Amino acid sequence: ALYSGMKLDGGRQGIKGSDTRLWIWDRLKKAGYMTMKVEDGCVSNSNMVQSIGPQTHHGQQLYEMFCYSYDRPNCLGASLMAEHAVNYTLQFIDTYASNDKPWAAFLSFIDSHEDSSTLISYLDDILLEFLQSIPLENTLIVFTSDHGLHYGPTFAAKSGEVERAMPQLSMRMPTFFQKQMRKILQDNAQMFTTAFDAHKTIIDILLEEEHTHSELLGMSLLKPLPKSRRLCQTTDVIPSEFCPIGASKGKQCQFMVDPPSIFSFYSDIPRNNRPRWPDQCPISRNHEIIGNEIGPCQCASNDRDWFDCTNMSREDFRSSINFQSEHFSLRSCGNHESDKSVEFDIHIKKNQELVDRRIELAKELAKSALAKSHRDDDIQ
Repeated sequence: ALYSGMKLDGGRQGIKGSDTRLWIWDRLKKAGYMTMKVEDGCVSNSNMVQSIGPQTHHGQQLYEMFCYSYDRPNCLGASLMAEHAVNYTLQFIDTYASNDKPWAAFLSFIDSHEDSSTLISYLDDILLEFLQSIPLENTLIVFTSDHGLHYGPTFAAKSGEVERAMPQLSMRMPTFFQKQMRKILQDNAQMFTTAFDAHKTIIDILLEEEHTHSELLGMSLLKPLPKSRRLCQTTDVIPSEFCPIGASKGKQCQFMVDPPSIFSFYSDIPRNNRPRWPDQCPISRNHEIIGNEIGPCQCASNDRDWFDCTNMSREDFRSSINFQSEHFSLRSCGNHESDKSVEFDIHIKKNQELVDRRIELAKELAKSALAKSHRDDDIQ
């Protein structure tokens, strides 16, 4: 949608039979822009990327370098592949911006395709420094994802479904556009927009004229969007099955399975020895003020499931904790769907045996230092 502005018959399979004039970099290249498209990895196993086969001025050289050596995933030499991609892009921008040549760069970061969210965290500082380094006065920035995580424990949650159906799509207009069209842009930001709209807006801004293509599905964000865009159900280009997913149903309490992690702290600890969460969420019900407390209250710990502790004061509950086996405790009073009263305590109990051992060690060290001092005096 973002790269072509139109639907592809047959989904991804339709890419193979698509005319190259569909792709946005081809239109910009024909209009005199210097173009570049890179991914921060070797994507020779991606049928989709290979089918697109972008004919840009730059990018193929970096792609060949990434596929030359793959000893460590996500790295090339001592640097992340994302760093190489960003540095390459900055050289590309500097080369043509200094010659007053219009340019268009397309960067894809593939480290987000793993569900521990460990690798993608390395991109934060890289992208921040990159965005702060490029000229903003005459630059349009589109920051988007084709989907959210659609596998793993995150997708099992309601928020995961919403993220997949409504992935990230943000645009930063050139500075002079922000000043001229601030009201229109602010109003459109409250409407349902799609990647089709982003494509149409890019064409209108970068080609400096409104190109009318009957096959394009989007609407330019430089013009007020119709009132029908206030609702997902009345936005034509959004499939109806995605609208209920994005509808807000209030906050929900949902326990997640343990997320995978390539650096899991518990990777070498037997499962039966690991701390565990209570088995289920506290039941939501109507709550009333009871004295100075909001009741009823629910309590739990890593060793006990939720139980009614309305008649126990905060101090009574804490005194009932077995510090040897209960490493943390939870106390929840109030409306659990919009709960701001959950108390979470991590219990640290002093191990007197370790304290005594440390005291003895300190005495031995002091005695040894004193003996050394006496020997030094005798030598002098």
